[in-house]
Amino acid sequence: MNASHPIPGSHRMSHRGFSLIEVTIALGVVAFALVAIIGVLPMGLNSVRHSGSILQADVMARDLISTLRTRPDYQTLLSEFPLPDLTSDSLVLPNTNRVFITENGLVSANPENAAFAAEYTITRDVDSDRILYVHLQLAWPPQGATNSRQSTEITSAVLLP
Repeated sequence: MNASHPIPGSHRMSHRGFSLIEVTIALGVVAFALVAIIGVLPMGLNSVRHSGSILQADVMARDLISTLRTRPDYQTLLSEFPLPDLTSDSLVLPNTNRVFITENGLVSANPENAAFAAEYTITRDVDSDRILYVHLQLAWPPQGATNSRQSTEITSAVLLP
């Protein structure tokens, strides 16, 4: 008879395993960790959404300013954004306008459909009639209290032909 293999029923077999208390504590630790991870998830998603809005607004603002710098007489973009003709004699300065823009970059007459509120101010340089300063601010959400909105701003000098 082999001594290393006990015979069933001849003496007690040794079974190793986890007790019910150990399993319960392990499940409690795992549940606590999962609740903590799930609780942090919405903050991460809000941060990603916020970063996307900042990036989109910044790209849109730089594109509009770039268009005005390269073509000061350009009155509309493909998206129908009502850029002023900076070379026009009828341009009254300072000039402040507010426009609502959708997520696609299209102008919206209805602020409910808009993702951004764009406001630009145009002023003339005190020393030269050929230099205009354009200050553009894109804010989101387009409506609401000013202190709860977020915005990106850009200012640029435009040299007129």
